[in-house]
Amino acid sequence: MSSINIKPTKRYDNIKEMLEDTSKMYGGQDAFRYKSKKEIVSKTYNDIRNDSMTFSNVLKSLDLLSNHIAVIGATSYEWIVTYFGTVNSNSVIVPIDKELPAEDIAELLDRADISALVYDKVLSDRIDTIRANCKNIRYFIDMNVENSTDDTFSFAQLMSENEGEFDVEIDSEKMSSILFTSGTTGRSKGVMLSQQSLMDNATCMDMGEPVGKLKVEGDLGKALEIQKLIKK
Repeated sequence: MSSINIKPTKRYDNIKEMLEDTSKMYGGQDAFRYKSKKEIVSKTYNDIRNDSMTFSNVLKSLDLLSNHIAVIGATSYEWIVTYFGTVNSNSVIVPIDKELPAEDIAELLDRADISALVYDKVLSDRIDTIRANCKNIRYFIDMNVENSTDDTFSFAQLMSENEGEFDVEIDSEKMSSILFTSGTTGRSKGVMLSQQSLMDNATCMDMGEPVGKLKVEGDLGKALEIQKLIKK
């Protein structure tokens, strides 16, 4: 599967601003391609913007705005939409390593105060254990099932029922993501990141500079000039 093809051409304050800008610039051009049942499916920049808004509406319909939402699964279009749609609703996204044992996943979900879990079929052999150990999770959303049941929501069905625009003023300094460390030297630690820090890191990567080198204060031009002086 190819990765998403969105690069920041300027410094953005948040992901919503970036998606709006790239949708205006590239609209109907392909941003994401993947194979589904031996066919290549393409998603445009407009698709990503619109579907992200739809997922924000899903969270609103479930009274989950500003809550912590976990996503577990292989890299997929649904995973991307979940990520963007969560942070663009001023909620907090918590990606979890899909390879972890069920007990470890349950512990991280509990520590992160997760209200909803979005997952795909890679978790099918562990989901029952996770349910049993995570009583505080209000909603389980499956990316692969077509129809919702009494205890599991269908990602596709929720998306089809909540299409439309979603508008909110993004607080770029507010926590928008929790990333857990690998825990190779001890217990995994949750690193809290704002949208501002995520976008600054993306800008650094696009510039070919080490992540974290660009400071939040000051404009991009000044930062580049300072870096040039340092290199001389």
